Amino acid sequence: MEYGLVIPNFASWFTPDNCRETMRLAEELGYDSAWVNDHVVFPGNMAAHYGNEFKDPLALLPFMAACTTKLLLGTTILVIPYRPPVQTAKMLATIDYLSNGRLIIGTGPGHEPDESAALGLPYDERGAMNDEYMKVMVELWTNERASFHGKYTNFDDVQPLIHPVQKPYPKFFIGGNNTPTWRRIVEYGGGWHPSGSSAEKLAPLVDQLRAYCDAKGAKFPDISVRWSPLMVAEGEDASGTMSARGEMTWNRYTPTMAKQEIAAFEALGVNRMVVNLPAARGGYLDQMRNFAAAVMS
Repeated sequence: MEYGLVIPNFASWFTPDNCRETMRLAEELGYDSAWVNDHVVFPGNMAAHYGNEFKDPLALLPFMAACTTKLLLGTTILVIPYRPPVQTAKMLATIDYLSNGRLIIGTGPGHEPDESAALGLPYDERGAMNDEYMKVMVELWTNERASFHGKYTNFDDVQPLIHPVQKPYPKFFIGGNNTPTWRRIVEYGGGWHPSGSSAEKLAPLVDQLRAYCDAKGAKFPDISVRWSPLMVAEGEDASGTMSARGEMTWNRYTPTMAKQEIAAFEALGVNRMVVNLPAARGGYLDQMRNFAAAVMS
């Protein structure tokens, strides 16, 4: 089992200096990957969950690459319809180049209608936009001269200017839990990046994905679960939940309970646990250490 971290790029304490410290500690503790969140604007009361800052993932990842030497760098998840695909393709290829092939692209069509509206995007078309934009990116990444004609994007005979280091392109880890998700995984030979609080809740979805792959004659994919949200604490009364940041609820595990839950995820075919730890200043680094000592050692 590999272990990744959901990086709190929405936290005000996550300054350049603290980012360096967090990335170096992640490598030192043996985490294999660091994943950043994606929002462009906060409509309504979303700030109650995250705070009033949110560093852009495509701007932050190159900085994180410069702070590390071996951590894989992921998005959890990059909302594909939020950005023009030609520019996104170039930015992602550049990040893969700057990190020497360490980029993981967690993708999804989004789930916030108000955020789509604020960006002038048709929420009901997000799935179609997601599919077309992914095709655009692959076209640009795999050709010296590229052309594309779709509903949302059209260009002829353009030179992409930069290609990813990873060939044919960085691996997509598809978010979601429905038939379009399974289709995208099979189409791109990608992995699955679901959010899950327990193996028990994930199990029926794994069965659906396995049945879809079997029906298509496709290989069962790698699974990187965003294990959300949790903290590890010692003591007999450490299990249970705690609330923070508005409606956010953190699941509390003893080390023994955490290891048992991870074993259950592994039995389902999960390869990586991307842990979403409490993001309070100082406490996040402590939780990184606690989780590594209690579970990864």
